[in-house]
Amino acid sequence: MDATPTSPTTSSDLFEVALGRLTEASEYSDANEETLQRLRHPIAVHQVSIPVRMDDGTLKIFDGYRVRHNDVLGPTKEGLRYHPKVDL
Repeated sequence: MDATPTSPTTSSDLFEVALGRLTEASEYSDANEETLQRLRHPIAVHQVSIPVRMDDGTLKIFDGYRVRHNDVLGPTKEGLRYHPKVDL
């Protein structure tokens, strides 16, 4: 692993890294291509915009995202990631 500092990654970059790791891991598993395809594409994507009145009286809009990839084992776990550079 390279210890060289890098620029911050966006969620798109992180998703691409995750897809690459899935592809690498698939070489060591007996998962068929249909299973891999299901893991590469989310079941649902929910996007919300939350208006917040700031202390100075201005209105600021914050975007939120929730992506579900698989719910075979039951309800999906809730999670929150907040960062100004997060996008979908």
